[in-house]
Amino acid sequence: ETSRFGGTYFAFASATGSLVYLPAGTTVADRTLLRVDRDGRVAPLLDARAAYENPVLSRDGRKLAVMITSAMGSDIWIIDLERGTRVRFTAGDRSAYPVWGPNGAKVALQSTPPGLWNLFWKPLDGSSESEPIFRMVDSAAPPAGANLLPGTLPTLSGAGPQFPSSWAPDGSALAFHERKPNGERDIWVVSPGSDPVPFLLTPFDERLPRFSPDGKWLAYVSDEAGRSDVYVQPFPGPGPKWLVSTDGGDDPVWSRDGRELFYRHGDRMMVVAVEPKAEFSAGRPRELFELHFEAGNNGPNYDVSPDGKWFVMPRNDQGQISEELHLVLNWFGEVQAHTSRSAQ
Repeated sequence: ETSRFGGTYFAFASATGSLVYLPAGTTVADRTLLRVDRDGRVAPLLDARAAYENPVLSRDGRKLAVMITSAMGSDIWIIDLERGTRVRFTAGDRSAYPVWGPNGAKVALQSTPPGLWNLFWKPLDGSSESEPIFRMVDSAAPPAGANLLPGTLPTLSGAGPQFPSSWAPDGSALAFHERKPNGERDIWVVSPGSDPVPFLLTPFDERLPRFSPDGKWLAYVSDEAGRSDVYVQPFPGPGPKWLVSTDGGDDPVWSRDGRELFYRHGDRMMVVAVEPKAEFSAGRPRELFELHFEAGNNGPNYDVSPDGKWFVMPRNDQGQISEELHLVLNWFGEVQAHTSRSAQ
């Protein structure tokens, strides 16, 4: 289990009772949002520093939706890049992973208010509160006053959280991945007012589905070959799949014209030329630059400008973050002992 909230930034517990964690206060580091060109030249995108993560540019590139994490959780903020202003978009429900709607009027997001609600969307102008996209079958009733989507509220049969990833260009479907209890992920697609439909349900870890700009293809990451690689399949399918990365890859992002597919391989930013044909056709991966930037968590930690000439990436300010891992053996025993002492 991985947590960002209330005391630790990353914590992993094993079935044998061991706990590995990074302590709070050392991990929620200030980051600078940077503009990086295709040659790896870096310049600040704006002056304000914060614990930025998962930046997503609007279709016209004038606004940026981004997570900002604190010791209390995370919220989504909207940054006007032309004016340099920053406005809180969500508050209090640990909101994360923003995804712009096709027309920019709404933003899909993950949020965790009380209950098992996971995916929402919210108008950019704040004219109404977040609306749930679907709920899980074992979820409690909707919160009082919830503004549900038109039609039957769909349900998802599963036990893990969902992470929004990409809207189809016509707004007809949202692609997301769900984390299963064993930590692996599956890819689903949901249309407003309809039941979620599985796109990839396999024994492997499949995540980060990204619609191509024409809506014909879905890029995603899978570890079916024993490592993370970027694949492309036709949408809605069925059809063959293509391996895009040749030496491992993660965090795929399409160019706005659909002629390039970017991905990261460690600290290297890679690009693949895509031919706009009836069948998918891609060239050999090419390295654009190599720079150390923070990896994403259930979403790419970068985005590409509308003209494809630069990237937005958050980078930790030097000296702000601890890399010291803490290991606790027999964690269950420690908890039981602490509970017993507290009860006395």
